[in-house]
Amino acid sequence: MIPPRPNNRSGLPPLKAEFLFHLLLKPQEADAIVGDLEERYKLIYRRFGKERANRWYWYQAITSLVHISMAWGKVVFGKLFMGFGAKNRSRQR
Repeated sequence: MIPPRPNNRSGLPPLKAEFLFHLLLKPQEADAIVGDLEERYKLIYRRFGKERANRWYWYQAITSLVHISMAWGKVVFGKLFMGFGAKNRSRQR
């Protein structure tokens, strides 16, 4: 389990954006994505400041979750329609 973060969030990504990954992904997947984004966030934070780093992180979080949602939708609807098509083919015979 990941230890809780200190109350001082200076230099750390926005917690709400990070939470979205933990809410929607498996723990191992969320930890991997959050870890990669956090590394990059810290570099941007040091070089450009908190505001730009936060904007970058939110952008990454939202675009990543859009792609994750689209991939999930393809899997779910693909299975749904593949099953539907197979049922119709068996009825036609």
